[in-house]
Amino acid sequence: MTNTKIAVGALAAGDLAKGMKHELLADLPAEGYLLLNHAGDGPHVFVSSDKAFGALDLGSFSKPHGDHLHHYAGDPVFPGFEVGATKPGHVAAGDGKAVLFDDETGDVTTMRLTGMDAVDHFRVPVHDGIAVLGEDGTYMGTITDDDGKRTGVAQVDADGKELERFEQCPGAHGAEETIDVIDAWEESEEWQRPRPALAVTGDVAYVTDPATKKVHVVDLTGEKKTLTADLPETPDELVVTEG
Repeated sequence: MTNTKIAVGALAAGDLAKGMKHELLADLPAEGYLLLNHAGDGPHVFVSSDKAFGALDLGSFSKPHGDHLHHYAGDPVFPGFEVGATKPGHVAAGDGKAVLFDDETGDVTTMRLTGMDAVDHFRVPVHDGIAVLGEDGTYMGTITDDDGKRTGVAQVDADGKELERFEQCPGAHGAEETIDVIDAWEESEEWQRPRPALAVTGDVAYVTDPATKKVHVVDLTGEKKTLTADLPETPDELVVTEG
């Protein structure tokens, strides 16, 4: 079993043109190769290990108070909540719920983040996929051909029954434009080797560079880097939350 650490840091809010302060808040030990996923409620992140989706409480959250927000911060901790999975894959977050996808079994589990209880569970054909919960309670999920290659998406109900499919989206991926941030890099044949990661919140993007052990902050409106921070270890997965 590989020993891994999760570094939790903070970027103080400020004028992007003037830069921001950064601080390492916690260095949490964990086992195995880990993937980080937004939970969708601000303070939580789902950590995918080789056997489960585990919740990580980052300790920061905000509460509305009249015409402004009150911000709170505590210590990042693992609260001990997990959803077992054979091969934990993508997490799709939104509207107080998180949809967990098991690539090995095709199990789709939707968790209500308040109380961390399961509200929906169904199974789709096995593949490296993702499912997203819509406002109407139905799901849009990836579909594949007989060889397991993604061919598009399908709309299903809360029991996994297919309602409609759209097969004009092979690969189910896309891109808008590019901003130069780090040097060109070559993808390793070992997918678990550290590689650059991208996370976006609002008009700010965060890009890691494993080769230099740095994370770059990019102002998307001005299309330029505004801050570069040194990291204590080689970065791999990256998730950014507000709070």
